[in-house]
Amino acid sequence: MVEVISYIFVAFVIYLNVVATIHLVRSDMYSSGQKVAQLALIWLIPIIGAAFVVMLLMEEACAEKRNLRGNSFIIRFLMLSFIFSNAAADGDASEAIESSDIGGFDSGGGGDGGGGD
Repeated sequence: MVEVISYIFVAFVIYLNVVATIHLVRSDMYSSGQKVAQLALIWLIPIIGAAFVVMLLMEEACAEKRNLRGNSFIIRFLMLSFIFSNAAADGDASEAIESSDIGGFDSGGGGDGGGGD
């Protein structure tokens, strides 16, 4: 019984290391030297190294998503400013703001969305 548990544990450790290695190799966030150092960490310190590298990869991916979301907010803000300034130059700023749907805001009037049937 102890032998079976040992084999399962070794298989789990190898699986975890292989998954961490695949994700690291496919990642384009690190240079080749950094990848070699992290691969050594994965395979020389089996469980802790793999968990550490996977954690780093997840943090970097989350940071990239936050940066993309922040940039899209800036772009939406600049587009709204552009629409407002162009409409103000034309003299009809309120119509331009009402007709634009920037940032997911519904400018088509209030209501509960129901049909009146």
